[in-house]
Amino acid sequence: MRALFFDRFDQLRWLWKAGILVLGAIFFNVFATLLFLTSATNVIATQRNTQLEAFSEANLLATQMEIQTLLGILTMAAMLGLVVWLVRTVERRALLWSRLGLPALRRHRRAIAAGTGIGLVVGLACCVGGLAAGTLHLHGPGSRFFSAAEILNTFMYAAALAAATAVAEEVAFRGYLQHRLAARTHPVFALFVVSGLFAIAHPWQGGEDALLALARAGLMGLLLGVLYMKTGNCWTGIFAYGTWTFLNTAIIGMHSPADEHFFGAPLLLLEHVPGTSEVLLDVLVIGAAALILALLPRMGWLNLRRAVRIS
Repeated sequence: MRALFFDRFDQLRWLWKAGILVLGAIFFNVFATLLFLTSATNVIATQRNTQLEAFSEANLLATQMEIQTLLGILTMAAMLGLVVWLVRTVERRALLWSRLGLPALRRHRRAIAAGTGIGLVVGLACCVGGLAAGTLHLHGPGSRFFSAAEILNTFMYAAALAAATAVAEEVAFRGYLQHRLAARTHPVFALFVVSGLFAIAHPWQGGEDALLALARAGLMGLLLGVLYMKTGNCWTGIFAYGTWTFLNTAIIGMHSPADEHFFGAPLLLLEHVPGTSEVLLDVLVIGAAALILALLPRMGWLNLRRAVRIS
């Protein structure tokens, strides 16, 4: 029975660590959301609302950008906390961020430009491709629908959420899980396994494009995993993922005509055209970007390649 949980070095097996990290973050997010809904419902119910009306209002409040940003940052902090706990308590190793894919950034300034450029190119390619293919429709500039204060608030919340998400997820999935699995099996095997976990860890979207949305998340994980393999650390992936997230939150907002509100107050508003699949186009663009990066030679020009040891 012990062999089911521990390897021959008396270390907890990788699969259990992955489960603790991924499921722990998901459960924390669910718990934090339920805690907020319960607290908000009780507060609103004191204002002479019925319990059902109070819950409905609290549920609407939970979809607001401010609350979603707060819950997202708390979840990312919990994910980083689980990584620290796994390294220090479960593996009984010293916590060195350089061994989790984060060497001193001051020596790797090109990572900022490279990662930002990759995130911009992929994000803009998805949007421009959607407009050209007819899966997206230009709704108008955000200044027509939102005030300058609302747009500025969206920029601040989006920047905070993008930074927290990019750092936490890259350290957890690439710097910790992918690196450790690659050291014990094969780098390509680790790349695909962790990309699948990355997709599972993201919110499930219902509807006819649910599987495509899952594939999109998996391919984004594949792209970021390739960057980690090429550079040897997480910085380029952090800036690529952070830029892509910020672009699709603060700069460009997308929704379907059935939605009543955009998420936040983005600068440019786009609508999904009914009967078309923008998600399929995203899958093709992100998949093509991952393939191109995989076919490139080792990205030594970034000066990022540095051995990352487990112990």
